[in-house]
Amino acid sequence: AIAAPTSITESVGGDSLVDLEIWYDGADESTIVPSGIADEDPVNQWNDKSGLAHNLNFDGGNNKPTYESSDTQNGYGYVQFADGDLMSINPLSSLSGATAYTVFVIARSTDLATNATQILTSTENGELSIQIDTNGTARFKVGASSATTASSTVQADEWNIYTLVYNGTANIVGRVNDGKLPSQTIVSAGAVAGPAAMGASTYFYVGGDNTGGTFIGDIGEVILFKKALN
Repeated sequence: AIAAPTSITESVGGDSLVDLEIWYDGADESTIVPSGIADEDPVNQWNDKSGLAHNLNFDGGNNKPTYESSDTQNGYGYVQFADGDLMSINPLSSLSGATAYTVFVIARSTDLATNATQILTSTENGELSIQIDTNGTARFKVGASSATTASSTVQADEWNIYTLVYNGTANIVGRVNDGKLPSQTIVSAGAVAGPAAMGASTYFYVGGDNTGGTFIGDIGEVILFKKALN
């Protein structure tokens, strides 16, 4: 009965918008570089809409993800990652020392079997890592600790909303939503030894990590707040 919010501004309070660090929106083709990109063409850069210019650049050698604008999801385009495609941003100096985070990712894995783990997002130090195991277990990692769902929570070729919330002292909270709110799987892990603070020159990876981990599938949106949203 309540209209769905049409923007981040309508979804969260103004105090949270101050802590909005990243917003990659595949539905907004103007954020995809090169401009006027054709369907299935390589993506050189995915521009950030947070206002902080944390633009995402390809980081996979000659491998680049591609933009899908014909086989859309609810009319929205998205970025397609093949095995070995990778994008990153460095440095995230505004995240230096941050110990609380909220990360949202809208994604569809198209191949859970090729690699041991599919990695949606990560940093080189392991904070903010959202992963999918071959058996469909979703894994939300902050430092050395993680929260995991049951096997088969994630199915190949299905869009999901992944959420990682960590407030710096208590549990990691992970959510997998099949897009039909409020249906979701929620998991919580024990307190993180730390807190797991961000370094001053932290890389943030989308579509894999710096150890060779990759993601095979489609990513429609990535949002990162420097605070734990309720």
